[in-house]
Amino acid sequence: MQILPFLDPNCLKKIELNDPRSEYGRLGDRVKYPKSMLKPFVLDEICQLKQWKNATELKIRSQPISTSIQKMNITHFSNIWIDVETISSEDVLYLKDHLLLSTVFRRFIIHFKNTTIDYETLHGLIGPPHRIFSDDDRIWFFQMEVNHQFLEVRLDKRCLDFDLSFYIRQYR
Repeated sequence: MQILPFLDPNCLKKIELNDPRSEYGRLGDRVKYPKSMLKPFVLDEICQLKQWKNATELKIRSQPISTSIQKMNITHFSNIWIDVETISSEDVLYLKDHLLLSTVFRRFIIHFKNTTIDYETLHGLIGPPHRIFSDDDRIWFFQMEVNHQFLEVRLDKRCLDFDLSFYIRQYR
C-alpha cells in the first residue's frame, strides 16, 4: 500500500503482490518463515485505488485474503490468481454474472481455505452442473453473449477456476 498509490495508473497493467513467505518457500526447508509474521493482505483500501481499477492482471501470493470477493472490485481484471480465506455460493454467482458480460476476461483462479458453499443452494443460483466428477468437483458451462465463447466454471475442494472455452468439453 505504500508504493501503489504513487505509480502511474495509466501505465500500470499488472499488479503482483508477494509476501516474504513465498520467497522463503523457494528456499525449501533450509529456512523457515517466522509464523508470527504470517499476515494476509487486506485489500479494503487497495481495491479503491485508481491503479487497481485500471490494472488488467492480478496475482497475489500471500496468506489467504480476508476481504470478501464482492468487496475486492476484481471483475474488471482479465487474469487473476489469488488465495482467499472464504468463498460462498453468492461469490460464485456474483463472479459468474459479471464475467459473462466481460469483454476482457481470460481466466480467474481463486484458491480458498474455507467454503460456505452448499451445492444445493449453488445449483439453485447458477443451475445444475454440466458434470459432477466427485462430491467436491464439478463443472459448468455458460454461453457468453459478448464473444460467443463459453464461460467454464470449475469448482473443486480448494479451487474455483473461471476460464474461457470455445466449446463445451465432453467428459467420459
